[in-house]
Amino acid sequence: MGTSLGLTVYISGFFWKATSQVGIVIGISMIATILWANLLGSLLPILLTKLKLDPAIISSPLLSTLIDSTSLIIYFSVAEAIFKI
Repeated sequence: MGTSLGLTVYISGFFWKATSQVGIVIGISMIATILWANLLGSLLPILLTKLKLDPAIISSPLLSTLIDSTSLIIYFSVAEAIFKI
């Protein structure tokens, strides 16, 4: 899913700005963010269960906030690496 969305965004970014750098940044960021969200969404409840805590602690609002903030870091890190800022 991440690869197909990343490729779709890459193609649309390429036609929007007529350069591949914007599409590459958005595509790679999309793939990395989706993988990160799936990883956190599946492992954090398991980790809390192993720590004998209630998995509901990592509820939807907290998990969404964590994923949103880290996805911004992923996006800006990829943009910094591609654009060499």
